[in-house]
Parts: sequence; structure tokens; C-alpha cells
Amino acid sequence: VYHVTCAAHHGEKFLKVFGAMAKPQRFLKEDFQREREVILEEVKKNEDSPGRMLFQSLFTATFAKQPYGRPVIGYTKTLKAAKVTDLEAFYRRTYVSGNMGIILVGPVDEKRKKSILKLLESLFGGKVLKKKAPAPIVRAKESETRTKAVFEKISFDVTTPTLAFSFRVPDIMHEDMPALD
Repeated sequence: VYHVTCAAHHGEKFLKVFGAMAKPQRFLKEDFQREREVILEEVKKNEDSPGRMLFQSLFTATFAKQPYGRPVIGYTKTLKAAKVTDLEAFYRRTYVSGNMGIILVGPVDEKRKKSILKLLESLFGGKVLKKKAPAPIVRAKESETRTKAVFEKISFDVTTPTLAFSFRVPDIMHEDMPALD
């Protein structure tokens, strides 16, 4: 998800940026290596943050089989092993028309609506970005209950200790969800 908040008169500018991102990309090895180092530094900063480590550990324990249990930024081992070809394959598999949607919120009168739709057609239209369905996603299912609780202690030199709990809840369509809300 890419989220942009901007003044209305800049809306077309950021749509053009998204349009450029949606077109087939080639990634330069030098750029890739430089960005990887930046991300590895961010991973180190996260490891020095008690709050980030607390919630990453909480999500990892709660979602052992789901993507929610993995850090968005990735793991050091994975980042170090990644290659430009891996990034390009991910891009070709993921950045497809079937995975895209655009939502605009703000002052859009009929005249501006027409110009925005024309711009969107030029940036994302069928001749520019071929219609392609997303690859099917198959995810392992978490068990609904656990046989035992999971506890983890992370030591940090802080003055205020923090504790986090998570509880598994039923699927959103389950009859108990209104009561839980």
C-alpha cells in the first residue's frame, strides 16, 4: 500500500509517480546494493528499539504461520542473500494490474474528475499496463487454539518496562465478533 496525503493541486503529480512505478522496471545492481545497506541499518535501529522489538516479538508469537508474524522490513539474513534478480521477479509477480486499486479522496468536481480519469487512463490504461491477474496466494492456516501460552522476555536497559498481550479471536464473520467488538 502506498499512501499519500497532499494538497489537491498536487494530486496529478503523485498520480504520475504511481504511473511510473506501475510500468515495467529494471533495477540497477549498484542502486540495489546501496538501498540494501540503508535497509540493513534500519533493521539495526529496530533491534535497538524496545517498542519495536516488543511488538515484533508479539506478532511473531501470535502469527507463527502468517505474514503478520514477519517484520515488514525483512530479516538481515534474507536481505544479505537477496539479489537484483529476486527483486525483479518479485516486482513482475506483484506489480500487476490485478493487484492495483486507486482511491482518491478530496475535492473532485465534475471537471476535475474528467481530467483525473483521462490522466489515469493514460498512466494505467490497457495499452500501457496489460491486464494481468494476480498470482494466487496460498497461506498456511493458523490453528484456532493453542495448547499452551507463549511467553518471551526481551531484556533492554529501560526505566519503564512494557508488557504486551495478544489473544486470538475468531474470523471476522464469526457470530461472536459483534460481542468482541
